[in-house]
Amino acid sequence: MRTAGAAPRRMMEGLEKGLAAKLEEKSLEAARLAALVDELKNRGVEWKILPVDPALIDVVGFNRFQSTFDPKQDRAFADLLANIQAVGGNKQPGMVRPSAATEGRYELVFGERRLRACEQAALPFTAIVADLGDDDVWLFRESENFGRKDKGILEQALALVDMPARFAYGERTAILDKLKISKTHYLRLKAIAGVPKAIWEVVPGAHTTTAREAAQIVDAYRDDPRAVKSRVPRVRPDMRRSDAIRFLAIGSLSEIDPSPSPDFEIIRKGPSLSIKLRSTSDETAEELERQLRQWLEHRGLHAASNS
Repeated sequence: MRTAGAAPRRMMEGLEKGLAAKLEEKSLEAARLAALVDELKNRGVEWKILPVDPALIDVVGFNRFQSTFDPKQDRAFADLLANIQAVGGNKQPGMVRPSAATEGRYELVFGERRLRACEQAALPFTAIVADLGDDDVWLFRESENFGRKDKGILEQALALVDMPARFAYGERTAILDKLKISKTHYLRLKAIAGVPKAIWEVVPGAHTTTAREAAQIVDAYRDDPRAVKSRVPRVRPDMRRSDAIRFLAIGSLSEIDPSPSPDFEIIRKGPSLSIKLRSTSDETAEELERQLRQWLEHRGLHAASNS
């Protein structure tokens, strides 16, 4: 039997869990920033933290897919944007270096999601301004990016393409260890990077592509690269990601269901709600569950145990 105080108690438990998660996240961010500052000091790099106009920052080369910065396509980015708007800027700094080409401008090292959110919110971008060399830009950027869960497997793979040539095998191995990339995962990323970026860019919501989905295109491209390239212009932006990937790999629109079943269903009976979600893989389902539980717990709702 439920007591009269059960609902408030569950709400308080939910709030406590949400607060604990936020505190843990802030602790990790503080530790990451402290480690970064220590590395800059050890390398003798001059640095300072400044608010910078996003319009003065250039993003050189590939870093993220544009869908990563669309609040309609990426719920995590929508949450980040809302948070930055609420607090008046990014509290966790990104990193830039002074532009070698134009005085008064900067080149982004890392923090593009925060930069784009500040840009969309019309707010300054708080950044560590450090005078880094070209090779160090890549190393600092990927040390930061590979430590974050929001960078998709395609973005990780394409980043490795830009690894500076001076990193010989022995040094490269040490760097991969630092980035916590196993040999198996490195070979997987290398295979993905072997597919031209132009092919990955046409996939709707490319940044959310799973390893299993990416393997479909990798295998198809390995078997017949010309055939995969020829399908690129026929990928429609309104396709579901899974359908676009299947089309690029298989090459037949007839293979794609013209009337797909709904992605989700919400059923309400009185005060009770039930939600059915359909995902393309176990990884996607796990991520959807995590985000939904987090969203509910942040609103003080108690989640039942999976056990």
